[in-house]
Amino acid sequence: MTRTLMTLNPDAKIWSDEAGFHVDVRPVLFNGGEPFSCVVNCANQLVAGDSLIIHTPFEAKPLVNQLVKMGFEPLVKKEIDMDHWTVLIKK
Repeated sequence: MTRTLMTLNPDAKIWSDEAGFHVDVRPVLFNGGEPFSCVVNCANQLVAGDSLIIHTPFEAKPLVNQLVKMGFEPLVKKEIDMDHWTVLIKK
């Protein structure tokens, strides 16, 4: 991918690979920050066909529900380990 996403929070980690764009908000939470606006900002930068993999320390059901209301499709939720969950959304 040649595009990059911008984040509102410098603690968030953003990268891209063949699966899509990634935003890891675990550092945001660990530093006492609020990750919701960071994720929504990244999601709003997606174009049709893009995927965003969101990395969180827990299953983020309220976040996923809000993204669905905004028109995003959750495709895969996965527990990587006890404090690492991912959800893939598609625009």
